[in-house]
Amino acid sequence: MVGTRKTDDTPRSISARIFAKPGAYAFFGAFIAGFFAHLFIFTNIIPNSDGIGKIYDTQQMTVSGRWFLHYASMFNKYVQAPALIGSLSLLFISLAAYLTVDLLSIKNKYASVGVGVLMAVFPAVAYTNAYTFTASAYYFGFMLALLGVWLSVKYKLGFIPGAAALALAIGTYQAYIGAAAVLCLIYLGKELTEKDSKTRDILIGAAKFAGFGVIGAALYYGVLKLMLAVKGLELLSYRGMNGFSLLSLPKQILPAYRDFFGFFFGISDPCSYTTGLLVFLNAVLLAVGAVFVITRIIRSGAYKSPAKLILFLLILALVPLAADLPVMLVAGYNVTLTMRYPLVFVLFIPLIAFDGSEKVFKKGSAIVLSVLLALGTAGSSLFYAQIDNIAYTALATAHRASESFCTRLVSRVESLEGYSPDMPVYIIGTFPKNIYSNDAEIFSLVADYSVPKDTVLELNKHVYYYLNDWLNVGWEKPSEEDMTALADSEVFKAMPLYPADGSVKISDGKVIVKLEESFVPMSDYEIQYENRR
Repeated sequence: MVGTRKTDDTPRSISARIFAKPGAYAFFGAFIAGFFAHLFIFTNIIPNSDGIGKIYDTQQMTVSGRWFLHYASMFNKYVQAPALIGSLSLLFISLAAYLTVDLLSIKNKYASVGVGVLMAVFPAVAYTNAYTFTASAYYFGFMLALLGVWLSVKYKLGFIPGAAALALAIGTYQAYIGAAAVLCLIYLGKELTEKDSKTRDILIGAAKFAGFGVIGAALYYGVLKLMLAVKGLELLSYRGMNGFSLLSLPKQILPAYRDFFGFFFGISDPCSYTTGLLVFLNAVLLAVGAVFVITRIIRSGAYKSPAKLILFLLILALVPLAADLPVMLVAGYNVTLTMRYPLVFVLFIPLIAFDGSEKVFKKGSAIVLSVLLALGTAGSSLFYAQIDNIAYTALATAHRASESFCTRLVSRVESLEGYSPDMPVYIIGTFPKNIYSNDAEIFSLVADYSVPKDTVLELNKHVYYYLNDWLNVGWEKPSEEDMTALADSEVFKAMPLYPADGSVKISDGKVIVKLEESFVPMSDYEIQYENRR
């Protein structure tokens, strides 16, 4: 028809444009790699010590500062459904990878795939998946943190909705403020090493990011205070959260640097899986990344401007602090691998710097550097995927050990002469690790509170959780007062420890099981946690 202009807005052409973007390679790289790396946890219900009490849980975690977690968990209806949660988790991680590549304008498709794969297999993902009941909500929060940065860059006033997204992300899991912070710095560093970049524009961008962060954090804190007041709650004393002060952060700068480099290059703490092989792979990535970063600085002419050079060095110095920000916020307390997800962005730097820089070198040098980068990235990814599955195997082994122990315990109780189902059962203590322990050396690479290697029954209450929710044994946990009184009785003191003969008996109409010499009452934190709303 005359005058009719043919458009390319058909579904096919739109999808073609989307998949032509490097971000699509990051998306599918993350989704495919994540599917194979985490398939085991997505097709099995394997709880850790927190998960055994959360087959169904509405995730009311305002007392932990995670006021948005309840809403972010609605995707899976608060049910521990691993296949659904796994699919949602991969979707959110893959979207986060897409946003990262699109934000940083990475053109090289191989580098984009590398970003997606690393984001999906980094062990922090496996440790988060150990908390299956809440994993997809956490990844949704992670994606929101990156979306906030993306909005701040892509739109003139995008830092306003971006700050709202950041507040929701922190309200899901506080550690993700570190992901937003380190991504902002990496973006500024990349922009600074672009040709024709202006120092003034970089400073304006930094100020915009600062506003984004301050508004987002203030919004998070304001909503938190409001919800605590409405619900009549106080923050838990979890990891010193209720006593946090900005004045304490400067004291954590040097420890944060030690922690950061120890994570990537330390054989022991602070990361148990950082073996000699991973140190070598990290060193390869560091060396190749340094070559590409220096190349970008020279190629862009940034080295000729003292202001640009100083600004770049400042950004470089701040990257470890931003990536380690969650560790700084809980200074002096144990840090789980779930809090270390922001560190994955450090592994992206060689891939980001490689994008375009490889064209500067002679053919032979370019091939050598590209091969080293590919081997370092692929080797690290494969290593991380192995660590993920060692973690899942350790967790499954601990679950089986717990199930076996509780099944035998129930049989022992039910075989007592004179036992009846209406008798109260007093179980004092928890899984006897000194008798039943896993000595598989490989599990020492991954074992911590998130991924136990011996048992998921860490505390006295966990035994009852497991019996009630996983074995359908309806023994109610007696009150703390009654448990304490029984543990102080002469009858209990005279009993031997489980599994010795006489460690399970009936006395005065109640069943007594002695797993430990004394009863450990719940802490104030545990009591608050049990009554969360």
